[in-house]
Amino acid sequence: MRILATLIFLAIFVPIKAQSTSFEFQRHLPDRQQMPTFSFEDSNGDFVIATTMDTNTGLVKLDSDGNLLESTELNYPGYESFIWHIFEKDEKYTSIGTITDFAPDSAFVWIVEHDLELTMLQERRIFIDNFKVDWFHQCNNQYADTLICLGTSSLEFNPKTIAFKFMDFYNVQIMDIDPDFNNWTLDLIVSPLNPNLYYVHGWSQAEVFDANFNHMNSVPYSFAPWLPGDYHPLSDSTFLNTGRYWRSQENIKDLGIAIMDYDLNEVSLVTIGQPDIRDNPAGTKSVDVFNDFIYAGGTSNSLFGNLSGVNSQFILGKFDKSLNEQWVYYYGGDGHYLMSYLHATQDGGCLMIGTRHDFINNPDILQLYVLKVNEDGDIVNTTTIPLEATKLTVYPNPTFNELIVELSSTQYAQADKQVMLYDLLGRKVLEKEMNRAQVTLDLSNLASATYFLVVKNENGEVIAKEEVVKVE
Repeated sequence: MRILATLIFLAIFVPIKAQSTSFEFQRHLPDRQQMPTFSFEDSNGDFVIATTMDTNTGLVKLDSDGNLLESTELNYPGYESFIWHIFEKDEKYTSIGTITDFAPDSAFVWIVEHDLELTMLQERRIFIDNFKVDWFHQCNNQYADTLICLGTSSLEFNPKTIAFKFMDFYNVQIMDIDPDFNNWTLDLIVSPLNPNLYYVHGWSQAEVFDANFNHMNSVPYSFAPWLPGDYHPLSDSTFLNTGRYWRSQENIKDLGIAIMDYDLNEVSLVTIGQPDIRDNPAGTKSVDVFNDFIYAGGTSNSLFGNLSGVNSQFILGKFDKSLNEQWVYYYGGDGHYLMSYLHATQDGGCLMIGTRHDFINNPDILQLYVLKVNEDGDIVNTTTIPLEATKLTVYPNPTFNELIVELSSTQYAQADKQVMLYDLLGRKVLEKEMNRAQVTLDLSNLASATYFLVVKNENGEVIAKEEVVKVE
């Protein structure tokens, strides 16, 4: 009865934005769940999102308004794979991920390169003796070309962490963390005052390491962010820190945003949230800065688990760089929403990424959910785009003569499509129409070589790609 009363209170008093104008991304496959594990903005202002769905890991590319540009999947059949970080360098995307259900002596970290159209270029696997990396939640290439990641294993009751420095695709340095340090780590930034000092967001305190990951200092947070938050650079002398502002004696469980200096003193603090409601920061990235403004957000009425059966909302606040509030709005309420990331966009707005569970109409189906607002907090676009798991199968591969091409997609099964084959110089050597789910190609007149097969929809957009080998 108390929950019902709370929801009625929200509907009356909280400034909720109209929900009919949100984005909704869903792979239309029964009994499958997907959720975002990372997202970032590339040099063109587009957003690349890593998703996981059952044993498949995918990449989705959107423009700054949330419109779909490209998508692809990475498959490690039979194993759970996750992408934990993506960065762009030399006009390529590099993804870093893990396989989580191998034994420690055979688990590995994987690195994959894609071009800007999400075509896979190469893959590498890194095996670490007797250590299984469960997640990378702490990566930063803020001040240098080197990407610094902390990988955490939960095989033992006390978490164990090791550091990775990714210089490039082939040059990866693995470093042990100070053996006396066994706290959970959630985010990492490099000091602009001293690039040899690393500031790590711990569960309830700030941790400081030198460049060799010797533990130097721990400072408890004054506002006790009990749940994961993150850091974000603000100036040469300050950074932002987010977490859940929890004061149990006052029943306050708000989202806290603090400005801290690099001596770990709290400069200022604000909180946003609702009375008697659990307000948590976004799961991985809850704060971002563009020009003179700060966006901070998360989930209001959040309960543990993506598939909760309680209505919740995205919460988003806009502040100036002194943390003076410009506005705070709530989005959703017609399902269980859980925010994972937010990005301040170059047009002054904000892109929010998370999941939505419509537990009334589609129980146990988790949707990837993206929401774009402008600088005033108004929802920008009314488009709903289905994101299917468009799986391309080609066989036999390698092949002597015939190649069968199958496309498992209800969206494109009966639509007009074009199948094209290109050589390694980018020359088109074969083209055939495909107006059903399967087509057979005759490669008998082609030389033995490696080719790229591309499937395009009726608008000329690439919807699937695969490498094909012709042999004699």
